[in-house]
Amino acid sequence: MTWAHANATVQGMSNAYRQQWSGAITALDDQKGTIYVTWRDALSRLMFEGAILGGWEAHGEHMHHHSLTEKM
Repeated sequence: MTWAHANATVQGMSNAYRQQWSGAITALDDQKGTIYVTWRDALSRLMFEGAILGGWEAHGEHMHHHSLTEKM
């Protein structure tokens, strides 16, 4: 449900954002009410963290953890 909510949010964004969405999240996991998001890079997180957390929080959850595939 979180992924579907985020996809719908991104579809309402500009074309430049929509082009960056594919592959922005490399892993997404729910473990006991905490969402674990692995982002492609820091820019992907900056661009789309609100979309994924909006979907997560819309379903009554609030705990989250983030990591990056690409190290700075």
